[in-house]
Amino acid sequence: MKNILSKAALVQEIFYGASNNGIPYCILRNYVDLPNSTLGGDIDLLIKSDKKINWVSHLESIASLHEFDLGIIQKHYHGVRYCIFSIRKSIFIKLDVHYGECWRGVTYLNADQILESSINYKGYNVPSNENEAVLCLLEPLITGGKVKSRYEDIVIKSVKSNKDNFITTLSSIVGLSASKSIAHYIDNGKYMEISTLSNKVRWNLWFRMFFKSYGGALLSIYKYLIYEFQRRNSLLGYLLILDGTDEDIKRFLKLFLQKSKLDFPGIAVNSEGVNMQHNFTSPVDSVLKYFLQSYNIVICSSSFMEGGATYKNKLNLKKQIILTVVQDRVVIKQKEYAFDGAIQRVYLEIMNSYIKKYKTLFKE
Repeated sequence: MKNILSKAALVQEIFYGASNNGIPYCILRNYVDLPNSTLGGDIDLLIKSDKKINWVSHLESIASLHEFDLGIIQKHYHGVRYCIFSIRKSIFIKLDVHYGECWRGVTYLNADQILESSINYKGYNVPSNENEAVLCLLEPLITGGKVKSRYEDIVIKSVKSNKDNFITTLSSIVGLSASKSIAHYIDNGKYMEISTLSNKVRWNLWFRMFFKSYGGALLSIYKYLIYEFQRRNSLLGYLLILDGTDEDIKRFLKLFLQKSKLDFPGIAVNSEGVNMQHNFTSPVDSVLKYFLQSYNIVICSSSFMEGGATYKNKLNLKKQIILTVVQDRVVIKQKEYAFDGAIQRVYLEIMNSYIKKYKTLFKE
């Protein structure tokens, strides 16, 4: 009989096993509460691109040993989002593997820089204090334009403990002037005001890293542009169209969201289309495609779709499932399920697509 792992034990086996097998890695952020912190999301980690075969072989061994499945959620231009899971055992771990920290095609911290200075924290390899602070500061600042309050203590601690090292590390990416301005805000207790420098930081980072890497950046930028084009045409998410009374849909949706959060953390679900009114200027298909670029599952009502099954042809989407909810039953493709069975049926189809994507990329 195979051992049945908890999610926490699976996390330990993945990372302790990687260390024992000599596979270098670094968990980039949110590692303090490991192994239990993954119960609410995914794990961002970094490996060297030339070690990806070793990493995949390691995951395959664990999956085979415990009768789990291995899938790919998405391949981006500087890494791959894997998942290792068992629907039957309610196990799901998402691993967002990076080959370097990048923004719009340029790498601002490469794998060697992060791995060579990584440290050990309770058996896990994590970034040095300076690199962790820079990563926690820059990633939300350049992508969303704002620093995140949950990283405030990490950034402030790095500046207070070794300001010179922090400025040296940051200035190699965004320049000395911007780095000193950021340190000044921190010294004066104005951490959140760093967000006012977002545009300056973005421009400094991009142009400095572009000219620093020369031809290497051109290839990476090309890959980034291809990725962005594909992301808008090969949509990430599944579309679930719910048909039924408002009361029945509400009861099913509540259970679906509860089970998704508990059993499949790391799967991003958007259900705005269930209650959204037609008070926007963009066509319905444009709104849904926008959601489907970023979310794994997008849920809407048939009334929102203006006819549900008939309107789906206008969207021309392959990855969609129509669910007809009648009291405590759900009909999917002419088969009837209880609520729990319908949710499992939906996730089986989605997870099978991740398995197929994994086999396509690594088994050719």
